[in-house]
Amino acid sequence: MQDINHQNILANTALHVQHEPKNILALLRCKADYTIRNLEGLTPYEYHSKRKNHLICQLIERYAAATYIQDFWKRF
Repeated sequence: MQDINHQNILANTALHVQHEPKNILALLRCKADYTIRNLEGLTPYEYHSKRKNHLICQLIERYAAATYIQDFWKRF
């Protein structure tokens, strides 16, 4: 079994290094952690924002918002 949140020598996860939107979405759907920081102290969102990968940032942002809303409503 492989760890979807495995970090490489720079502490980047697959969400940090992947640039293909369909792969980012697949990782998020498989519960990849979008809050893990690399050695630069950047989350995948911040990492892609710094590199001007706006579509990837938008995918992560919307997924995070949807997850937050779903978790919030589960409490009721």
